[in-house]
Amino acid sequence: MLATFLLAIKNTRLNFRKRLPVGLFLVAAMALLFIGNSVFTNTQEGLKATYEQSLTGNLAVSATSTDGFTLFGSELPLIGQFFKIPIIPNYPTVSKILKEKLPAALQLPVIIGGAKLSLGAFEEISPFFAVDLGSYFHFFPKLKILQGAIPSANTPALFLNEVLYEKMTKALGRAPALGEKFLLATAQENSFVLREVPLVGVFAYPVSDQLFDKVALIDAQTGRELNGYYVSEAGNQAKKAQTDLLSDNLDDLFSTSGDVVDSSKSGITLSSVDKELKTASTAPVADPGTWNFVLLREDGNKSAEATKKVLSADFQAAKVDVQVRDWRDTAGGNAKIVWFLQLLFNVGLIFISLVACLIVMNSLALSVAERIREIGTLRALGAQKSKVASLIGSETVILVTGAGILGVVLGAVILVLVGKSGGVHLTNPLIASLFGTNRYVPAVSGFLMLEHFGISLFLGLLSMGLPIRRALKVVPLQAMARE
Repeated sequence: MLATFLLAIKNTRLNFRKRLPVGLFLVAAMALLFIGNSVFTNTQEGLKATYEQSLTGNLAVSATSTDGFTLFGSELPLIGQFFKIPIIPNYPTVSKILKEKLPAALQLPVIIGGAKLSLGAFEEISPFFAVDLGSYFHFFPKLKILQGAIPSANTPALFLNEVLYEKMTKALGRAPALGEKFLLATAQENSFVLREVPLVGVFAYPVSDQLFDKVALIDAQTGRELNGYYVSEAGNQAKKAQTDLLSDNLDDLFSTSGDVVDSSKSGITLSSVDKELKTASTAPVADPGTWNFVLLREDGNKSAEATKKVLSADFQAAKVDVQVRDWRDTAGGNAKIVWFLQLLFNVGLIFISLVACLIVMNSLALSVAERIREIGTLRALGAQKSKVASLIGSETVILVTGAGILGVVLGAVILVLVGKSGGVHLTNPLIASLFGTNRYVPAVSGFLMLEHFGISLFLGLLSMGLPIRRALKVVPLQAMARE
C-alpha cells in the first residue's frame, strides 16, 4: 500500500504541469470557501454576543402565536404596524417555573409596543420597551447612559436612544433638556391614548443598528397604559341615583316642551370633568401582571439549547401556553439574515465544489486515456485490478485533497494578515450591525480548518469514481499493442 502511494506521488509530480490548472482551481475554490465560512462564523459570533448582551439575553419566553413575531413586532411586513404582541398567559406561574429551574439566571420582563413620540414640531413613530429601568440597565451592562440617571421605580420616565436624540436635536435646532415632557400617543380600537412622560436620560447601544436606533425605553406602567393593558373594572359600581335613570320612562324625559336654559351655575366645567376622570373610582387601572416577553440571561458555558428544551417541557407539563426562544428568534431581522446568507453561500459553494469534482474527474479520466499503455503494462506484469484502482485513486486523492488543504492554509494566511493589519473598518451601518462591531478583525478557527480539511478529503474520494472506472476497462493486450 505504501509503495502504491509513493508511486502515486511520483506520478503526480511527473504530471504536475498537466494538472496545474485543475489544482489551482481547487486551491482558489477551497480558499474562497474557508474565507467565506470564517467571515460568516465570525459574524454569527459577533452578532450573537451583541444581541445577547444588548437586546435579547440568552433565551426569552413569550406567548405562543400562529403569527410570527419578535421583540420588534410582527415579521409580516404588511401587518407589522397593526400587530399587537400577545400577553404572556398566567405570568405568576411562568415566573415561578423560571425561578425554580434557573435560580442563577437574570430575568427581565418586558412590554413591547410602538408610540408616536412628539416634542414641539418633531414627531417620530418609535418602538418602545417598557421595563423596570434599573433592572434593564443591570441586565444589559454594556449599554451606556450618556445623559441623566436611572429614576426611582414606578415613576413615569423616558430614555431616548442616542441616534434618535441626535435626530431630534437636528430637527428642533436644539437639544431636548432633561425633564422636558414628551407626548406619547398610541391608537387603540376606537380611541387614542396620550401620555406625557419626562425625559430622564439618553443611552447608547454598543453598535448602531436600524432596529436599535429607534428604540425608546419607558417605565412599565406607562407602557401598559399605552398598550391598553387594564384590569377588569367589575368592582366599579355606578351610584344608585345613576342606575335609577335606567328604569325611568324615556317618554317622561321629553314630556315637556319647555326650553332648556343653560346656566353658568350648572357646575359642569372642563376642569371638573378632568378631575372626575382622574378620581380613583372611575380611572382605569393598569394591570401589573401583564408582560409580552421575559428575557433570560445566564452566564457560564451552559447550553442554551438544553435549557430551552427543559423549560419547554416544564411549561408544557404546567399547561402554560408559552414558547421558549433563542436569541435569533427573539431578535429576528439581521440575526436571521446572516444565518440565511451563510446558508445561501454554502449552497452556492457546494455547487462550485461539485463542478470542481466534475472537472477533476474528467481531467483525470483524460489522463488515464493518455496512460493506457502504462496501465496495460502494469496489468500484463501481474498487477491486480485492485492495485491499479489504488494507484489511480491515490493520485486523485493526492491532487484534490492536497489542493484543498493548500487552499484552506492560503485562506487562513490571508485572514491572519488582514487581522494583523488591524482588520477592516466597516463604514456601512447595516454591515456593521451584521458583524456586531464597527471594525471587523478576522479570527482563524482551528476547528473550522479541520472541517475544511475533511471537506477536501471528501471531495477527493468523490472524484475517484470515473478515473478508476476508466482504468479498470483497459485490456492489457490491446493497451500494449497501441502505438
